[in-house]
Order: sequence, then C-alpha cells, then structure tokens
Amino acid sequence: MSSPSEDSHSPSTEVVTALRVLCLGNELLGDDALGCVVADQLRPFASAEVDILSTPESGFHLLDYVVGLRRLIVVDTVQTGTAPPGTIYQFRDCELALVPGGSPHYVGLCEALALARTLGLPVAEEVIILVVEAVDCLTLGAEMSSQVCSTIPTLVSMVRDMMPAAQDDRVRGGIVRQTVAV
Repeated sequence: MSSPSEDSHSPSTEVVTALRVLCLGNELLGDDALGCVVADQLRPFASAEVDILSTPESGFHLLDYVVGLRRLIVVDTVQTGTAPPGTIYQFRDCELALVPGGSPHYVGLCEALALARTLGLPVAEEVIILVVEAVDCLTLGAEMSSQVCSTIPTLVSMVRDMMPAAQDDRVRGGIVRQTVAV
C-alpha cells in the first residue's frame, strides 16, 4: 500500500476524493483485523471516485487520511464492554464528545479530525463511523472471534450502500445497535 502522500492525499492538497473508506486495524491482533478484511472485500466494488484504504496507523498519522476528500467512512473495532461482541455501532464524528485534556500520546481519529478542522485543512465534510464491539484486539497472533467475523457481510453491505451508486441520504445520525447472531 502506498502512503497517503504518494497518493496526493497530503494535508496541503485540494479535495480530490469523493469518498474514502478508511478501515483501521492490525491483522496480527485478533478482532483488530476486522478493518483489513472489510477493506479487502470492498475493493472490488469501489468505483474510481472511491478510495478504499486499510491502515494500522493511529494518532497524528491519521491526519493524512482525513483531508483532501468530501466524505469519509471509517470501519474499526472497539471494546466498550457495554454491549455484546458483534454489536455494530454507527454514528457521525460530530456525535462524539472529545474528552478535554487528552494526551498527545493518545490521539485518535476524532482528535485528528478536530485538529485538521482547527488548522483549516480540507477535512471530510461528512464522517460516518462504523465500529464493532470486539472480544480481543490485543492478543498477538489471535484469530478473529466468531462474533466479530460474522459482522463482515453486514459491514460490507452497509458501506456499499453508502458508496456513490447508493449515496442517497440513507445514512442518518444516531447510534444503530445491531447484534449479529453467531
């Protein structure tokens, strides 16, 4: 995979991409591999105006991935412990409150988006986040859990419905909780 700067998506570029699907995760860390798998399954359906990327990067490195585009869909995993594994959450970045006083060592997607906006960079106007409640995202070499693995077809379908051919305001704010049975 080439870096964002090699793809002309550096922070100084104009808006050039209609839609980027940014799948976050590390294929070596159990359920954290979800983003990598979803990206692989989405690539055959992407038109020329859709950029499908998968990266294990985090922190300020995410700035390169959130500028120079109109829309951004993020796919990731989360461990909140408040819902069964396999629960899919859907929301917009503006629905998340930033925790004040955060450390620069713990910069996440929302902080990167906020920084880009503060700096006046051409950040995505619309950001939709799809995350799945995970079982284990920390064990090196672990397999993806069956609960998280079973959400892949649903996530691929959800993202495909948001791609340009189906870009008709189907996605609205709010959290959608969907538990996928194993």
